[in-house]
Amino acid sequence: MPEQTANVARGPFFFENWKAALQNQEILGCYECPLYSDAWMVGEEELGPYWFMNTVAQTIRADRDLLAPVFVLRVHVHTQLDEPPMDKKDTSTYHGGWFSDEVAALAALAMGARVQAGPVTREFKEGDARGRPVAYCGYGAPILLCGERGRALPWAVGSHSLEDLGWLNWFETDPRDQVALVRPARLYQDAIWIADAEPAMAWLLLVSAIETAADRWDQSQSSAIDRLRYSKPDLVKSIEERCPDLLLIVADQIADTIGATRKFIAFTLRFLPPEPPLRPEKWLQVVWEEADLKRSLRKIYGYRSKALHTGVPFPAPMCQPPRPFGPTAPTERPVGLATRTLGAVWLREDMPMSLHIFEYIARKALQSWWSSLRPVDTGSPSRG
Repeated sequence: MPEQTANVARGPFFFENWKAALQNQEILGCYECPLYSDAWMVGEEELGPYWFMNTVAQTIRADRDLLAPVFVLRVHVHTQLDEPPMDKKDTSTYHGGWFSDEVAALAALAMGARVQAGPVTREFKEGDARGRPVAYCGYGAPILLCGERGRALPWAVGSHSLEDLGWLNWFETDPRDQVALVRPARLYQDAIWIADAEPAMAWLLLVSAIETAADRWDQSQSSAIDRLRYSKPDLVKSIEERCPDLLLIVADQIADTIGATRKFIAFTLRFLPPEPPLRPEKWLQVVWEEADLKRSLRKIYGYRSKALHTGVPFPAPMCQPPRPFGPTAPTERPVGLATRTLGAVWLREDMPMSLHIFEYIARKALQSWWSSLRPVDTGSPSRG
């Protein structure tokens, strides 16, 4: 049976709590927790019931690439987190983390920076303006592992502005869309967090992030029968000839499990971002044309399938940090007509792009999909 997601009544807590704040529901509580990053955060931002307070943790340090609590998240809680009844399975909003992890993941996706939540450090009770320090058991500060050869994602470090969080200032949409944003955000968050130490796993997580949103987007584009007809026309024809009453039942059961490559490529090309703002010399670039990118995406999805089903990791050259060539941006794909390493050989056509370029495509495509859900004539909700 498919997971219970079709009739989600509530979205993730991040959106439900913001909605309750806009409805002027009373504050039920308030707490703070640190958000860690190796990037340098600029500015502060207040989004509804969420206040991202800059700790100025790295502006006075010579090395700004070290992990630090770069800002503190203060949350005003306006709604209770409903616990589902225990008489049946329910994973409709499950993403493997707590509420603070939702916020950190969405912040990471919005800014393109590594962000992880630490434990709650202060709680505010009614009438207590200063709050009280707490150190509950549960989880501690995150750990960031570095790669031996350098940074696989050079854009993830450096300066990032909290103003980019304004991209999240839209949530009047189907709760299923909200879940389909938080889950890819969590995958993206984990992908870039481990990218330097485990780039092959980062590739898998980034592909899965696109897949998750693509599946929801694909469902919104056409009915289950139409999706099944597109992927399995002969099967649909046979069912219509023999037992047409079963077609809807069969489509509801299997339509979402087929056509994975098609959905992945169609979503990515539909929401493909413009070329990166900084690029190396032309011979070191990825060709930013639909036909070329379609071939690259098909190859990347093939590597994803081999990694999951046969244990063959993503090609090592695609996992290595990009090489700098002169004062411009680093290379966008492995250099050379062929690469031999770790007992394997790959030709140039086997290595379509480096990890940092695919990260850029994945992040911007997910952002573009979310922005596309906003009606053109709808203004932004209140940020206060």
